[in-house]
Amino acid sequence: MNTCKNLLSLVLILTHLCVSGAAMADEPKEEVDPLAIATVLLKAGQYEKVAQVFAELNTKKLTPEQLNRLHLLKAEYHLQRQDYDAAETNFRKALNQSKEKDLVRLKLIKVLFLQKKPTKVLHEIALLTPQTRHQPLTLQFEAEAYFLTDAIEKGFEVLSLAQAKYPDEIRFPLKRVVVLAEHSLAQTAVEEALELLGHPGCRAENLLQIAQIFTQQKDYKNAVILLEGARLQLFGTQKIAKALAFNYAQMGEYKLAGEVLYQSGLEQDEINLQSAELFRKAGDYHRAEWMNAQVENQEKKLLQRFGMLLQTKSFESAAALAPRLRRNGLTQEGQVQYGLAYAYFQTGQFQKSKSTLQSIRDDAYFEDAARLLQVVGDCIEKPVSCN
Repeated sequence: MNTCKNLLSLVLILTHLCVSGAAMADEPKEEVDPLAIATVLLKAGQYEKVAQVFAELNTKKLTPEQLNRLHLLKAEYHLQRQDYDAAETNFRKALNQSKEKDLVRLKLIKVLFLQKKPTKVLHEIALLTPQTRHQPLTLQFEAEAYFLTDAIEKGFEVLSLAQAKYPDEIRFPLKRVVVLAEHSLAQTAVEEALELLGHPGCRAENLLQIAQIFTQQKDYKNAVILLEGARLQLFGTQKIAKALAFNYAQMGEYKLAGEVLYQSGLEQDEINLQSAELFRKAGDYHRAEWMNAQVENQEKKLLQRFGMLLQTKSFESAAALAPRLRRNGLTQEGQVQYGLAYAYFQTGQFQKSKSTLQSIRDDAYFEDAARLLQVVGDCIEKPVSCN
């Protein structure tokens, strides 16, 4: 009896498995979406595999919605590969079929900017819906396009509209100042740039961007005016201090440059080093030595100190630095070797001067070393003549 029950149970199990297997066999296999695969591959930067997916696609079997996705994918693919012409072509194809025309058109506008086609940019912007056209990014595109076509006043009109609609956005008044500076309208640019300091979105980088334009134009005076104003209101900004010091130095105002760096933060080793160098150039050796003493980097500190001693003709002190320079591995540099040789010569240590000169391998000091070596040789032969 038990045997019969067991056989019956086995038959039922096998029957169930057969039925389940048949049902599974009858289920249709889920088709793989090649466009989804291409999207994942594109995000991963697998460009060769993306191109392979495109090549294997039968576009005749794609639905209009799938064809639109394909054009957008191809556009993004070419955009990432910096093939802007192909990207433009595919965005235009997608534009003809897409329901979200503004979104696609904005992507097309971006590509047109990369192609430096401002006239086409303006044409596409005019086709946007009013709501999209007055978005911050679109207004920025429009103003930029006008500036690229030298329609400066129209560009300013767009910026004024944008500034009125989005008063908290720094980009619009900042762009106006940048354009003024680039077109050599320095006084107006400086005045409006200083007004930006009261804007809640103003950052040190904004003022540095404008000052950099003046610096590139060698208009150091206006760069200084702007950066001094920025330094007063944007407290403790090291980048502004460095830029200001640089422009003062370009004007030959080394002492002022040194003062700026000195006040900007003594805890920074590089600033101490730069301040010392600027005070040295200004002839303020007492301040230069004091700033040099604050430098923690021993190699840079020694090199700067050595240079100061040579400049002030403190040759005995310069020669006395030789052991420290040697311990820090600095006596292999041609500049240091020549400086030591000269210090030895000036202090009557002619043999040391000769051996140091003979060890110089730096081509930049070859001629100077040869001339000094001849003089040193004469002094060794006739020491009395060199006393």
